[in-house]
Amino acid sequence: MLALGRSTGGRSRFIGAIVVAAIAASTASCSAGSAPTQTGTATAPVVWLCRPGLADNPCQKDLTATAVGEDGSTSAQTPAPAPATRPAIDCFYIYPTVSQQQTVNSDLQIEAKETLAARAQASPFSPVCDVYAPMYRSLTSMAVGNYGSITKANGEIAYASIKAAFDEYLAKYNQGRGIVFIGHSQGAWMVEALLKREFDDNATMRRLLVSAIAVGGNVAVPTGKVVGADFGQIPGCTSEGQVGCIVAYSSFNRAPSSDAYFGRVDQRVNPFIDRDSSGDLQILCTNPADLGGGSGVLEPHILTEELSFQGIGQQTGIATPWVTFPQEYSGHCTSAGGATWLQIDLIKGENETRPVIPQINGPHYGMHNVDIAIALGNLVGLVGKQAANYKG
Repeated sequence: MLALGRSTGGRSRFIGAIVVAAIAASTASCSAGSAPTQTGTATAPVVWLCRPGLADNPCQKDLTATAVGEDGSTSAQTPAPAPATRPAIDCFYIYPTVSQQQTVNSDLQIEAKETLAARAQASPFSPVCDVYAPMYRSLTSMAVGNYGSITKANGEIAYASIKAAFDEYLAKYNQGRGIVFIGHSQGAWMVEALLKREFDDNATMRRLLVSAIAVGGNVAVPTGKVVGADFGQIPGCTSEGQVGCIVAYSSFNRAPSSDAYFGRVDQRVNPFIDRDSSGDLQILCTNPADLGGGSGVLEPHILTEELSFQGIGQQTGIATPWVTFPQEYSGHCTSAGGATWLQIDLIKGENETRPVIPQINGPHYGMHNVDIAIALGNLVGLVGKQAANYKG
């Protein structure tokens, strides 16, 4: 794990936030994945990790899960099938920091870690939306380990490759369909940047926005409000029937420390967002299990091959690609000590035998590694309901 000091000031805060993104990386093999599908010009290539029609699409994989009960019993869960016709909306997914290349910015070669991230975070959405996921020139894990070499120009290189892919998506594939953006950590920053630069002040573009899921990205709002500070026109989601809104949170299983990297407005500020810092601010928390503001049961879904990486350990009798732990966790948004976060609590039954997902990277990060996984079932269900409510 990288040891980080508290960030203060523009450049160091920018660098620190990129460093945090590396902790979202999976520990899968670095072996090369499928060959890239490259389009675009020679100066601005676009490579699609996921796109409908790709021969080997990591965003369209088997979603069968094994549910582990509190007494250790298991049962298979077959996910709802994708609709017979094309889903009504698209999802545009941006992965977190995963590249192990030995440069500051990655290239666009598809490797195992990007493929695994897409499977773990994006493929479950495929029954409710067509998933598009570009490769981008992300800041690498090596770079964040030597973060003095990172400049804001490196961040703009990453964003420029996302923007090129999004432009191609709009020109070739969108056809006026509604869009859900999905991103975590560095990916959340890129989602927020697209929203800020392309949607927030553009009513025509906002009509395409079904919603955005940008978790672990420290979106700021005025205290007690759901819009302002980072976005002027895109509010936090407060109901399942709402569209054109954003789901954002950082998860902890105990109150964040005074120097935690998430949940605090003075930490890990997105350098691509021109924040209105006037007045009292807090980090936006929208509970995917209860957007109205209460507590709700979370629906975790974790790739079986990632159980050990998440500190859970391999479970016996699991033959499916996914594992879920129903009725084990609940979540609610809370504020204390200058922080706002999604509090993750155990729902303990009398016969509970299941392992507990730990803070594997310590109190600075909380449950950052499983921000999406801990509520993946809730998020997919929410997108399905938003798709049904979207009118364009």
